[in-house]
Amino acid sequence: MLAVRSNQIGLAVSSIRESLVQLACSLEAGIDFADDVPFDWDSFLSHVRDVTSELKMIEQRAQKGCLIIDGIRVVMLGQTNVGKSSLLNCIAERDVAIVSEVEGTTRDALEARIELASVPVIFTDTAGIRSAHDFLEAESISRTIARAAEAHVLLPVVDASKCVDIAAEVDVLLRQCHCEDASRVVVVCNKIDLIPAHMHHVVSSLPWKVVFTSCINRTGITNILEAVKEQIAALCPDEGDDALLSRYRQRILLSDAVSLLEQVQSTSDAALAAEYVREASALIGEISGAIVNEEILDRIFSSFCIGK
Repeated sequence: MLAVRSNQIGLAVSSIRESLVQLACSLEAGIDFADDVPFDWDSFLSHVRDVTSELKMIEQRAQKGCLIIDGIRVVMLGQTNVGKSSLLNCIAERDVAIVSEVEGTTRDALEARIELASVPVIFTDTAGIRSAHDFLEAESISRTIARAAEAHVLLPVVDASKCVDIAAEVDVLLRQCHCEDASRVVVVCNKIDLIPAHMHHVVSSLPWKVVFTSCINRTGITNILEAVKEQIAALCPDEGDDALLSRYRQRILLSDAVSLLEQVQSTSDAALAAEYVREASALIGEISGAIVNEEILDRIFSSFCIGK
């Protein structure tokens, strides 16, 4: 059995299982003993919709909860020599990446794992994005784009001392990586020590959250971490108990149960609907550690007093 141990979610799952057992019981009794047991199909479907909505809410929370286990993926992307590798070393507080003035030094993605707000966070330094000079660089850039697609948070890094139009550069980077969700973007304006202070307000007008950094004097590293913490707060549930159903098998069972209940709502065949509800009950029962089928039969006879 894959019984959940979180009290809050365990109670919610058990309550839903109870509702499903009751629904299966009433429908099967209505089918088998139609002359003795009144059955309201519309009311039945209404209850199925309610249970489906509850399961979907738990499913969403479970997906967020698994981030607490698996970690938040933060990917740094940008052109060559904007300082991504130096930033990774500053964040990790150790030499993870080779830093060089030679452009295109980073070919393979490099990772540093730290903990923020009690959540594991994996920062990834990627190959610089530019017109590829050879096959290997083209492959590296392709992998950068793939990493960006998997990221929970994107850190486009620009060289504030050289970039003429930061907004345009970031926009191109995000379009190249097929990122349309501005809420998960934190722009890092690096090498800020090389531009006059009065220029900072111009950069601050960007349509994304902006952090100013300098790896020379470690300015702004804390601000990057704080910005990622804000993303964690948005991505992860507030309560620790919501890191429920973090096991892959449990999430699959939950998803399959939702699919079955959606099929119930699209069929007019009562016998088929009963089978779907019974299967959904069994799946939720497997999550909560309960055996359902025998319980349904017991309920039919005890609740409706069939044969008495």
